[in-house]
Amino acid sequence: MYRSITLHEWVKVHLSLDVKYRMSYKRILKKAAPYLNLCVGGHAWQTIANSIYYSECGLDGIIQIMPFGCMPEIVAESILPRVYQDYGTPIMTLVVDEMTGEAGYFTRLEAFVDLLEQRRRSKADEYKESLLRG
Repeated sequence: MYRSITLHEWVKVHLSLDVKYRMSYKRILKKAAPYLNLCVGGHAWQTIANSIYYSECGLDGIIQIMPFGCMPEIVAESILPRVYQDYGTPIMTLVVDEMTGEAGYFTRLEAFVDLLEQRRRSKADEYKESLLRG
């Protein structure tokens, strides 16, 4: 598990004088350009760019958590299926508001984790078969 944004990360990007880190962050953001060529506000650009970056890093899956009614994140959510098609990393979106119960989240998270475990087992089986074939 990796959190793409924490308070520490936000401070490093927005308030830090660490030029090397900021350049690295900007390089990651450029990954979203083929999918979203204009700024729609919020963190849509970061959501798409980080999804691509972490897919390239080999993460098993990505969970987008967004506030209910956030238009930039809704735009990002509509683009993420194409990112999945291009990179093959499953992406699940959870919409959060003050009225949402926990049970539905737990069920969806369990199903998503089951999917990721099944994909990992399948990849391991394919690898074993390729070794046996020589």
